[in-house]
This record gives sequence, C-alpha cells and structure tokens, in this order.
Amino acid sequence: MNGKKKWILAVIALVVLLAGAAILYQVLQGQGETGGLADLGGQGQSQTQQSGQSSGTSAQIAESEGETQEEERTEAPDFTVWDKDGNEVKLSELLNGKPTVLNFWASTCPPCQMEMPDFHDVYKELGGEVQFLMIDGIGSLGETEEKGKAYIEEEGYTFPVYFDREMEAVMTYGISSFPTTYFIDAQGYLVAGGIGMLSREYLMQGIDMIT
Repeated sequence: MNGKKKWILAVIALVVLLAGAAILYQVLQGQGETGGLADLGGQGQSQTQQSGQSSGTSAQIAESEGETQEEERTEAPDFTVWDKDGNEVKLSELLNGKPTVLNFWASTCPPCQMEMPDFHDVYKELGGEVQFLMIDGIGSLGETEEKGKAYIEEEGYTFPVYFDREMEAVMTYGISSFPTTYFIDAQGYLVAGGIGMLSREYLMQGIDMIT
C-alpha cells in the first residue's frame, strides 16, 4: 500500500512539474535559443543580446512578435513558501499590486551569487517602487534553509527572502536551472522571464517592462 501511495505521489509531482514547464516554455518562446529573458507582453523594445547560460554569463533579452491581448496574458501562478520567521505566505498575498521581480536562487549556485549584488543594489535604489521576492530553492543543488539563511546574513542582503521548503514554487514554475527570474506587473501578470544570470543592464530592462 505504501509503495502504491509513493507511486501516486510521484505521478502527481510529475504532472505539476510538466505544468510548470509549460509556463516556462511560454516565457521562452519568441526567442531563438534557450537561456534568455523574453518579453511576454509584446511591448518591449529590446533587441536580442548575447546568449546567456546558467554557467554565469548574462542572460539575453528577446522581443516577442506582435501584441498580446489581455485575455491571452498569463497570470502569475500562486504558490506557498515560508518567510525567515517560519510563517507560510502565498505569492498572491505578497504581490500587493506592485511590480515584482521574482527570483529563484540557491546559495550553492555560483551564478546566483554572481548576480545577487546587482539585484540588491537595484532593490535598494528603487526604494520599494518595485518589490523583489527572492525564492530559495530548498532541496535544489544541495541547498538547505540553514545554508540559505547563513549566506544572506553573511552577505548582508536585506531584500525579502522566502524559502521553498516543499519545492512547490520550483515545481509550479517548472524551474530546471538556477538562477531563473520572472518579472510580474502590478496586475499580477507574467511580463518577462529568463534563465541564467542577469547583468544589471538586463535586470533594469526587465524592470522597465513592468513599470
């Protein structure tokens, strides 16, 4: 009986992961190769830049063709994570009608560490105009909540960090590579997203798409 339950749970997890992967595919379609930042709203004016990989190079921004109708836009899927004090919170509760940078990271991921100083600098400069939600992928790449908390404290980062203890956020968004970043507008719609380390320039271009 226990074996059957485990098999059923594995199937459910696979279905959830595939659904998340479909979201990621929608983000990345419209560009010629994987590993970049793509405009989902059809209103971006950026041109394709240097290809980005999760190995540490900057991700690119690619413009999608045509305009996307309101009914065709994708609302940011909800998930539950935990804050630094151990409280459960939902993405839908955190958005608060603000443009949002949603970043998936792990302290064991070198490209994540490389992009974080720029993310933190921009977070401080914008002064709450755009919120940053940094999701630590617990269980990914050997990450633990203790490692994540220790890393944030050591580096002195003050942006909001949340811990994906049950990998719900990772599976919901089909995260297969760290870091991965999404840009969500004030209405809660996915506007842009990308795989790989974002330079400050590309981070600002993504923010321009949601403000």
